[in-house]
Amino acid sequence: MPPKALPLVYQILFRPRCWGCGVSAGSYLDFCGGCRRLLLAKSPDPARYLLPLDGPVKPLLQALRGEASFLGARWCELLLRRRGSYTAWQAAGITMVTISPRAKPRREDGLPLLARKIAASLGAEFRETLVKVNPRSQHGKGKVARMDCAPFVGLKNRTENLNGARVLLIDDVDTTGTTLELGAYCLREAGAAAVLTFSVARQVPTRHVVKGFEGEGQEPEDKRKEVEPLLLHLFV
Repeated sequence: MPPKALPLVYQILFRPRCWGCGVSAGSYLDFCGGCRRLLLAKSPDPARYLLPLDGPVKPLLQALRGEASFLGARWCELLLRRRGSYTAWQAAGITMVTISPRAKPRREDGLPLLARKIAASLGAEFRETLVKVNPRSQHGKGKVARMDCAPFVGLKNRTENLNGARVLLIDDVDTTGTTLELGAYCLREAGAAAVLTFSVARQVPTRHVVKGFEGEGQEPEDKRKEVEPLLLHLFV
C-alpha cells in the first residue's frame, strides 16, 4: 500500500498539499488522488526505468533525494512491486545490488535506502562499489558535455573482484544513460558476469526546450529525438 493517510485532526489543522500539483492532498501525506493515479499508471518500459520524468514523478524524485527520502523510497518500492520488477530481477538471478555514485550529495540520499530494500527482497548483497573519479556533477549539463569527457566513474576499491556476480545497478534519474553505461562497464571490468541497469525515472524525449528535472532550459542537440550515448571514445 502507498504511505498511510494522515489523522483527521492533522488534516483539519494543517491541510497538507499534494507534492505533485500543490492542491489539497485530502487525507494523504504526499500525493492527491489525481497524482496517485498518474504514478500508478502503467509504465511504458518497466524493464529499463520505473517512470518517465514528468508530472508528479519530479517531486517524487526530489523527495527521494531530499528530506522525505524514506517516503520517496516507499513509493518507489510500491511501484516496483506493481510493475513486476522484483520478479524479473529474481528470474535474472541477481546476486548483488549497487547504486550509481553521486558527486557531493547535499543531504541524505534515499537511493541507497531503496537499493538496500531491493537487495533484501531479492536475497542479494548490497554494496556501494562505484565512486566519482573526479568530484564532478552531471546536473545541468547537456548530452554533448556529459559525453565529451574523460571517464568520471570508477571502483571504490581498485582491487574489487565481483567474481562472476550478476549485478543490478540502480540510478535515480537516467538523462542520457552515460553514468549507468560507464558504471556497468566498470562493474564488468571488475568481474561481473552480467550487469542490469535500472533507473527510477528517465528523461522523456521532447521536441522543444528540455525543461526536465535536470538540464533545465537546455536545447537538445536534435530536437526530433534524444539518442542513446555512444561511449566507445571513453575507453580507447
